[in-house]
Amino acid sequence: MDDLQLVTCNWDEINLDEVSQFIYDNRIGIYSNATGSEGVKRYLSNIQKRFPAEIIFTVRKGAELQAWAALDRDGETLAELGRWQPIVRKTDTADEIADMVFKGILDYSKKTGITRIECQFNSVSASNESEYEKSASWLIKNGFSKLEDDAYMTMPNDLSEVAPRRTPGNLSFDLLEGIDENALYECYYDSFVSGNDTQFLNLDETQRRTKFDKSFQSHSLNMDLSSVLKDEGKIVGFAFVHKRDDEEHIDRFGIREEYRGKGLAKAHLLHVVHEAKDQGTPLVSIGVDMSNSNAFKLYQNVGFEVESRSIAHVWKEK
Repeated sequence: MDDLQLVTCNWDEINLDEVSQFIYDNRIGIYSNATGSEGVKRYLSNIQKRFPAEIIFTVRKGAELQAWAALDRDGETLAELGRWQPIVRKTDTADEIADMVFKGILDYSKKTGITRIECQFNSVSASNESEYEKSASWLIKNGFSKLEDDAYMTMPNDLSEVAPRRTPGNLSFDLLEGIDENALYECYYDSFVSGNDTQFLNLDETQRRTKFDKSFQSHSLNMDLSSVLKDEGKIVGFAFVHKRDDEEHIDRFGIREEYRGKGLAKAHLLHVVHEAKDQGTPLVSIGVDMSNSNAFKLYQNVGFEVESRSIAHVWKEK
């Protein structure tokens, strides 16, 4: 441990080729299927464009890289640790190296006003579950409790039976362009505060708005697919669709409590899927908290199938 050194820097100061090769050599989870270090490099570069890292944490033993992690800030008090990070060299001292990274992350967070850090593990399956469990043991040891276990569900868009549904009465679908952002957030808030989304309910008011802003203002938001459901001008439902490589991902979806149980949520989902199919999208995906049985059954009923799990851990300042 005496010869290990924690080093922090910003994104522009890293040697991206070195980091990409290190992650490729020690790859786990979403990095496991990378096609060489160049594939990792492209992934990191794309993520940096979408979610710019505020600070990079590395551990070195002399000139040799031992660990890597990137922290991006979502708001004044909210931050996110890069997916499946930290990446730690596979050695007998991996546990000690991981602890050093987390100490650096938590010390930095406490000094800079971060009170909540989220860590996401996407594409958890039988093939990498043991790798997730190892990373989770480091997180839990350092105060990151397990927050939610989501199903990642997909629907291939070659399904011939996918068709839009008519909405009753004066209800209609509109695109987001020109939408009143505060009115949209009111619907978003009403939909989630009366639902079973563990992550949303676990946030404070400022962090809830921050999550909304991050999704709504993201450059990956597909304005041609994202839409709202209106009842004579009142926003009663919404779907934020984000472009992800060769798929369209429904990142935020909800409907006001008083409009549930009328088939409107299913109609809205089918509307999104139908529009995506018309645009030639090969795959539509959505995530759902496994404890939210009503939403899970709805997505299954529409035609989505579970492909993998997405597990979130969270650290909150006490």
